[in-house]
Amino acid sequence: MKANFTRKKHLVISFLCLAFMGCSGHLLAQGEQNSGIDIGDYIIGAKAGVNFNSFTQPGTTLGGNAGGYFRYQLLEFLQVQGEIVYSLKGGGRHEFNRSFYGVPGPDWSAGDIDGPITSVTALNRSVLLHSVEVPVSIRLGLPELSGSAIEPKFIIGASYSYNFAVFEQHDKLFYFENGSRFLLSNQEENVSADYYKHNIAIHGGFAVDYNLSNGKIFTTEFRYQRGITNLNEVNLGLPETTDRLFSQTFNINVSYSIF
Repeated sequence: MKANFTRKKHLVISFLCLAFMGCSGHLLAQGEQNSGIDIGDYIIGAKAGVNFNSFTQPGTTLGGNAGGYFRYQLLEFLQVQGEIVYSLKGGGRHEFNRSFYGVPGPDWSAGDIDGPITSVTALNRSVLLHSVEVPVSIRLGLPELSGSAIEPKFIIGASYSYNFAVFEQHDKLFYFENGSRFLLSNQEENVSADYYKHNIAIHGGFAVDYNLSNGKIFTTEFRYQRGITNLNEVNLGLPETTDRLFSQTFNINVSYSIF
């Protein structure tokens, strides 16, 4: 499972780098100066991107986001942006073992395996949170570059998200009283009840706005987000299941103005 994710991550990063360089070259080739947004004006657009997610512990998951944004030009160098997006986040979790020694364990019968289970180990745990997110950002630019064809921006802000579904993927290794073992791979479980539904996070990053000759704005954005809400609702049990969980996400996004 981990090897497959690593290959997927490298492919995604390579594709994004090629796409970014291709778009940048095409936009630079246009070479026209445009006014961007005037003070008091606003734009509405669509955005999408990829998320590299983790909790404050080892393990990374690959996700994504898609939605829309509203951007208002407050000052020559200052913009306010609000968004509403669907986001797929999450992260890896620690392995844990549940022992049935001293208590009656469940029976199992599968092929050559027959007898009571003595313990179960959950391996390669990976959690995915499906959420609706509302980020609000301040976008700071350089006044001398305002209205130029390419405008770099520094981004800071915060967000609220509602986790409407949470799923965990894992492998389960069963140990039996007769010394045999059995592995079930790629199991998926709905664990929504184990995770807090509301999450507050802060973020920062940078973006590049390309003011196109057709009056539209194409943006590439790199953003790091850190949750400040403990998402773990499990209070009793093993340390591996009751640890504090704070979300961490690195986004690579693109957006395009529509109105």
